Amino acid sequence: MMIVDQERQSADALRAYAETLGRWPKVSEWNQYAKEHNLLLYPQISRKLKKNWKALKASFGYDDTLHYIEKSEQALFALAEELGYWPNVAEWDEYAKKHGYCPYRILHVKTRKGWKVYRKEFNQL
Repeated sequence: MMIVDQERQSADALRAYAETLGRWPKVSEWNQYAKEHNLLLYPQISRKLKKNWKALKASFGYDDTLHYIEKSEQALFALAEELGYWPNVAEWDEYAKKHGYCPYRILHVKTRKGWKVYRKEFNQL
């Protein structure tokens, strides 16, 4: 009975943590969070729920690439606003990696927008 409760508690906490982040956490982020809150680590939750990280992500509704792209674009514009200037690609990629957003290369492939197009969109906001 306690094991089932720990599974449910961990699954609920994983969902809440993803909602707090606004994105699906990296395994390392989840494991750190789980350790701090006495929850199941990824290998345990994966085994108990019989799903790998990608399948867990999908089951919690975080497999939507468009949502991920949208969040990344919003973060890009927010970063430019915060900096007070349009960042270069290297600055964005570093920020994106640190905060779990799409690097420019992926944004470009998924949206077909060039860096100048993003800058123009930002200037029109």
